[in-house]
Amino acid sequence: MYVYKSLFNVGVLIIKFSGNYLSDDARQSLLDIARLMNPDEIYAINTVILDLKDVTSMTLANTDKARMAYWQREIFSVIKHPKKDVAAHLAAVKIFHVLPENNVVKDMFFKRVTKLSPEDRITEIRDDNFHNLVDVLEQLDLLDHMPLPAEGWKEGKLRGIK
Repeated sequence: MYVYKSLFNVGVLIIKFSGNYLSDDARQSLLDIARLMNPDEIYAINTVILDLKDVTSMTLANTDKARMAYWQREIFSVIKHPKKDVAAHLAAVKIFHVLPENNVVKDMFFKRVTKLSPEDRITEIRDDNFHNLVDVLEQLDLLDHMPLPAEGWKEGKLRGIK
């Protein structure tokens, strides 16, 4: 399960996961959220924070090159824009992670991240991982957005890539 919040005025999308991280939940949630946004909202996002702190289990499912290539085709079709370069926008998006608290899950997360080489990715995965959302927002000089209000979080449902 995940919830997300968009801070369009500062170009940030925060996705908080909890419970079981079953497959390629981060990529799938990005795709599902992008399908709900209009083009201006999509292109306003330049930073994505994936908060995995409350994830209780994780696997290596769907971490291969073929799955990444399929996801890339899907995301390109969702965020196409007649006047903007989709590949350039995605390459410029920075992705930050809040690490899982559970050490076994954290180890699996690092295995997932390192399974694909940087050349196989279209987005930049940052090496500086964090232990909580406040630290990420501090790094981005966005502490004035804390605490994040309880309202405005939207619940996402992973639908899966068809």
